[in-house]
Amino acid sequence: MLAGVFTALLTPFTPDGRVIDEERLRQLARAQISAGISGLVACGSTAEFATLTTQERKRVVEILTDEARGHVPVIAQTGSPSTEVAIELSRHAEEHGAAALLLAVPYYGPVDDEDIIKYHRDVADSVGLPLMAYNFPAASGVSLDVDFLKRLTAAVPEVKFVKDSSGDRVQLLQLAEGAVPGLQLWGGDEGLFGTALGVGVRGFILGAGNIAPEALTSAFHAAEERNDQQLESALESLAPLFTELSNPAYTAAVKIGVEVLSGPVGPVRRPIKEADADTVERMKEIVTSL
Repeated sequence: MLAGVFTALLTPFTPDGRVIDEERLRQLARAQISAGISGLVACGSTAEFATLTTQERKRVVEILTDEARGHVPVIAQTGSPSTEVAIELSRHAEEHGAAALLLAVPYYGPVDDEDIIKYHRDVADSVGLPLMAYNFPAASGVSLDVDFLKRLTAAVPEVKFVKDSSGDRVQLLQLAEGAVPGLQLWGGDEGLFGTALGVGVRGFILGAGNIAPEALTSAFHAAEERNDQQLESALESLAPLFTELSNPAYTAAVKIGVEVLSGPVGPVRRPIKEADADTVERMKEIVTSL
């Protein structure tokens, strides 16, 4: 079973933002593996997947699975507003060795609960990989609450996991307590990382992993080993970063952090929100302190 802290790896671009910097992407993947991260996520929200072409998304998966092979598992985010495109991306990810598929909910439609269930069913029928539902209502406009997840897993038992990026503490606690039997909860919100560790969540997908993989894995292992002192220390070091990443320019802030650490990764693609000057300065200070 998949577990641990997975980094939702960013997508580096050339300075004009038009082309993926493939060598830089390989460098970032290798650095994550060397830092001891548990796994990588290709084409997640932090990767700006909605601004990538289908061919670019395939290429990112190809590169990450190639670099990670024999080291760590890769989860590919293959969701799309088009079921046919989601199926195409899912089959491609399976062919290239992805361990599981994260499925963003179709974010234009509109779609109702039955449409979303059928979407997961259609993708599940096209591949042999486990699926991870993605609850990110701020981005998709759809909230996958506990009652819906019960219906989803009953209709599509291939849905083995849910990444909860809702920021809803009550739902996090319900899912952690087993409100949906057989569904493994993965935390996707930095602000609830400490809470999630405290209630036994053992899977995370975080954009902050691009900047602080060692601190995140240290906190995760401390929670596993019930080393409260080490856990408190790790969470304290991460707190300023988590606070800064709560702002609307999340992806841009992550990219600034990585640039401070290891060099250019290009801009965010329009229309993703760019960071203002204050965010840039704060991120420089936070990353330097980390």
